[in-house]
Amino acid sequence: MKLPLEIQLALGGGYLGYCVAYAGLRRGHSSTDAAMISLVFGLFAVGAFRVLSWLPFWLVWVQLAAGVALAVAAGAAWRKWGPRAVGKLQERWDIHQDDGLRYAWDSLVQEQGLKVSQVRVLTRDGADLFCQNRSAYEDAAGTGLILGGDGGIVMVVDTEERDGREELRSNVVDRFYGTRLTYIPPESIARVELRCVLPTSSEAVTPDEAVPAVPPA
Repeated sequence: MKLPLEIQLALGGGYLGYCVAYAGLRRGHSSTDAAMISLVFGLFAVGAFRVLSWLPFWLVWVQLAAGVALAVAAGAAWRKWGPRAVGKLQERWDIHQDDGLRYAWDSLVQEQGLKVSQVRVLTRDGADLFCQNRSAYEDAAGTGLILGGDGGIVMVVDTEERDGREELRSNVVDRFYGTRLTYIPPESIARVELRCVLPTSSEAVTPDEAVPAVPPA
């Protein structure tokens, strides 16, 4: 079956826009959700294609490139501003406060501008793992913390408690070998505690700023 060029552009460009707009948020979507949302972004691609229809046929690639670029740009714009703006309007008009995400973990992981300063992970075998000051590991992958979409966590562990004993790890950062990260699979995690701040908060401080200075003797 041979599809018209505009339909191919709507499907391909629309899907790329969908991937950009919902990166990390697609596991709760059905195939119908993916198809319908892709078609919405596909409208931008087709619109750009038609606006440039005055170009000669041998420049059709310019039309296609512009269509894909506009669909991707629409997806990026929606991801950055869309959900938050729509959510505020719905909250203001007292419609609902549902963000449309099925999993609370996804809502946390994908929160724009969220800064996690401290992490505590309690594992099912009784280990208590801490990253006490994430800002100290800015040179590490993920700045010392990666929250996986499956619930797994990669983090710097600088303190571990087990059976009432505390171990402070002094060799977390090595000048030659880098920073040591620990992967904790989701099936091993019993509880996660995160200390978070948003940069828009006027009261947000870094962990170093939160510790009062000791007055000189």
